[in-house]
Amino acid sequence: MVLRNYGLFLDQVIAINGMFPGPLINVTTNDVVHVNVFNNMDEPLLFTWHGIQQRLDSWQDGVSGTNCPILPGKNWTYVFQVKDQIGSFFFYSSINYQKAAGGFGPIRVNNRDVIDVPFTKPEAEFDLLIGDWSYDSYKVTDITN
Repeated sequence: MVLRNYGLFLDQVIAINGMFPGPLINVTTNDVVHVNVFNNMDEPLLFTWHGIQQRLDSWQDGVSGTNCPILPGKNWTYVFQVKDQIGSFFFYSSINYQKAAGGFGPIRVNNRDVIDVPFTKPEAEFDLLIGDWSYDSYKVTDITN
């Protein structure tokens, strides 16, 4: 966790490897991805890989019900293949509204050199992640008050 400053008060932000947003996962289609997550937080944590097709490995998808959350002080290594996909995706913490506190980052899946794409290579690439901030902590569950 790191602190964010609103000018009037500080709040915690979920940082990944000390970064907010989390680090870029830059892979090539058909790569097998290994992401080792160690939970340094005081609550369970679970990541999902939004848009990444989980073929024959739905238990790596990071959705509550297909995965158990990573308990505080524990780790889990996600292993999945980005099969036949190219494009921009993102990962985020999928439980307890943690995504609102910053537990997310970009995924870029590049094409293999042996596969042509029907457009010219971009001059530059950047990742744009948009989210909402709240003055209340993400741990607040009663939003009616």
